[in-house]
Amino acid sequence: MRLADFEPVQLIAALEDVRRLHPQLAGSEEEPGVDALDELRERLLAVLDDGLAEFAHSLSPQELRSMLYLLATDGSSPVRERAAEVVLSRPRADLVGLGWRLLRDNYPVDEAEPVVRALGESFGWRRAEPEYPERLARWFSSETLPGGLLADFGFHGRRDEFNAWLSGLGFDSRHGLSRATWEAALVSASADLIDRIGHDALLDRAKGSHSVLQQGFGRHYLAVFGGRDRWRDAVLEWIRSRFGLPSRLDQGLTPFWRPVAPEVRQRFCQWAIQGTVRDFFKTAEDPYHRFAFWSDFLDKAVDARQALGKAAVLIDFGTFGVVEFAEVGNAAHLYPSATFDEIWSKASRASIPADLKEPEATLSGHRGGPRRDGRIIHFQDWQRRHTPWIRSLLQR
Repeated sequence: MRLADFEPVQLIAALEDVRRLHPQLAGSEEEPGVDALDELRERLLAVLDDGLAEFAHSLSPQELRSMLYLLATDGSSPVRERAAEVVLSRPRADLVGLGWRLLRDNYPVDEAEPVVRALGESFGWRRAEPEYPERLARWFSSETLPGGLLADFGFHGRRDEFNAWLSGLGFDSRHGLSRATWEAALVSASADLIDRIGHDALLDRAKGSHSVLQQGFGRHYLAVFGGRDRWRDAVLEWIRSRFGLPSRLDQGLTPFWRPVAPEVRQRFCQWAIQGTVRDFFKTAEDPYHRFAFWSDFLDKAVDARQALGKAAVLIDFGTFGVVEFAEVGNAAHLYPSATFDEIWSKASRASIPADLKEPEATLSGHRGGPRRDGRIIHFQDWQRRHTPWIRSLLQR
């Protein structure tokens, strides 16, 4: 046996026993200096492709560990590829822990992940994490490492404690794998996993992320739940403030809304409309329960807005529209669509209720209500008398 091929197996085993018994010392070995890494990098690049295996056996144990740093941190893909071949040509048990920590901290590194997986499967994951080797094995057997961690949290994590769970496993916000796991949660977590991680926690993470990830989170959140039953208002409010409401016309959709399914866009609009009307009646005088009345029909509305500094609300039902006023004593005015479009367009300039009142232009004739016009006087059993009329208008 050549001296270069000799490996002190018993010494390596003793070293791993020390690391297992004293995990607080793991990772405390001195990092190679910049000059040492530069020198090793030049030597690595100078080797011919068919000489990498022989080169691996010429390296000292310290140089092999330094090769892991090149594998995990070098900015050149050819260097990382060559470093991977060198490590796989001479795998050692004492490389498992360091390889895992470097991958965890610098993730993602496409060239490093299969190398660390091979080391762990060959020598055992206990050499990397004595406290939870089985978990490491499951993570690496998943399609992606972040996916493995998310699945693990889904089974074992406590609700609303995702950060604490990661910290308990030795992760912190500086670790690349920690960031990647959060990012995977933002754009791929199941509805149940979002409930477990916490809607607010994911929203906070999204707010601090870059624009592309924010868009991915917003679209995924809307799609994975698909409706109001499990959507949280705080997340929807953020989506609305960040990306606006979807246009009614496909050609008017913004890049955020264009990939979102039409039925999801519609449900989002219904949430926004209901919120607008609800907010109006929270501050308006409502002794006649007007909000309860209109709530029965809001699923048919296509838009809503407040006007007159929250003294009026306009609800667009497509074929007709209604204006309600905050102050008691004002009748609701229902207009045909053409007239309502004009009222809508001037609402931002209106300053008094009269600006939004055109009694002679309200619905009349066969489309009029119990009064034969398009006004609703909130008086004496008005809900019962006007409900059939509104239903007939919506059916038309």
